[in-house]
Amino acid sequence: MSNKINPKRREPTAAAAGAGATGVAPNTSTSTGSSSAGNTSSANTSSSSSSSLSSAGGGDAGMSADLTSLFECPVCFDYVLPPILQCSSGHLVCVSCRSKLTCCPTCRGPLANIRNLAMEKVASNVKFPCKHSGYGCTASLVYTEKTEHEETCECRPYLCPCPGASCKWQGPLDLVMQHLMMSHKSITTLQVASNVKFPCKHSGYGCTASLVYTEKTEHEETCECRPYLCPCPGASCKWQGPLDLVMQHLMMSHKSITTLQGEDIVFLATDINLPGAVDWVMMQSCFGHHFMLVLEKQEKYDGHQQFFAIVQLIGSRKEAENFVYRLELNGNRRRLTWEAMPRSIHEGVASAIHNSDCLVFDTSIAQLFADNGNLGINVTISLV
Repeated sequence: MSNKINPKRREPTAAAAGAGATGVAPNTSTSTGSSSAGNTSSANTSSSSSSSLSSAGGGDAGMSADLTSLFECPVCFDYVLPPILQCSSGHLVCVSCRSKLTCCPTCRGPLANIRNLAMEKVASNVKFPCKHSGYGCTASLVYTEKTEHEETCECRPYLCPCPGASCKWQGPLDLVMQHLMMSHKSITTLQVASNVKFPCKHSGYGCTASLVYTEKTEHEETCECRPYLCPCPGASCKWQGPLDLVMQHLMMSHKSITTLQGEDIVFLATDINLPGAVDWVMMQSCFGHHFMLVLEKQEKYDGHQQFFAIVQLIGSRKEAENFVYRLELNGNRRRLTWEAMPRSIHEGVASAIHNSDCLVFDTSIAQLFADNGNLGINVTISLV
């Protein structure tokens, strides 16, 4: 038995994170999917062995999060607010992204000027979080009050106070002086600051280090306490937070990603012949940890499309050292394998893809293993 989840095409105006599809059999899990353009994917789960990530929230807070997730734009992940327009199949996209699209990012059908009055009515009773929540704002507001609040929100980021418009820095108040010291070193006060130790900017996440400003940036770039970014491919989702909230974020904001149990699975990426940049994503749970398999199709060199497959651990670099993953393409008397330590989501997959430090194959190789446009990848996670 198999489940279906859509691969995701990246629109030219926004990077997208899609989902692959999986199904489970004894000791080996197989996945199938169908194609769709856009930045999110929909899942029709029919296997009892696989499970879609679902909301773990409860009470009013959980209900509010569930409702706001219904208004998530599949392209930019911002909220779709009134006036709300839908395609002929009922899919929503925000006004900003709609002007850049030629078809519905979910079903690839034609965009239509159909007002969704029911969703507009629901939106009038839903409280949305302030867009500055990442800077500490805890306000939730109805959409008619949201824009005005955000323009004057006390938690909104501060701009660089230096004259002129060349410096585009912005951030919280407690980092303004640090920015001036690091990026505008000609300011006289730095002569005193060179002997002052500053706390790591990730102190709110548990780091206790204090450093002189010349050492601060290098430490913060690799600090084990720095917040984790959303591990989904692309740059559309701006969430960041501590490691113990990553899975909760995925459950609440990326519910369509499917997860399977077991150390050996087969991930079947469907419609690999789709043009353009496409992502397939799935979760694998074993040994008490969660792993994310990412398959990306992109044009790394002019006119030459390649596939990049990699596994990352929802965990720290130190935890990742305890595991090895193996990816294998097998069929038609041919075999292509890749084995490596999974990357921590602290590192992400962008640098690995850039350096080809993953399973890499071009479209001609993919066709040797594909079956009617579908490509199966055997995924095995092992303890070191």
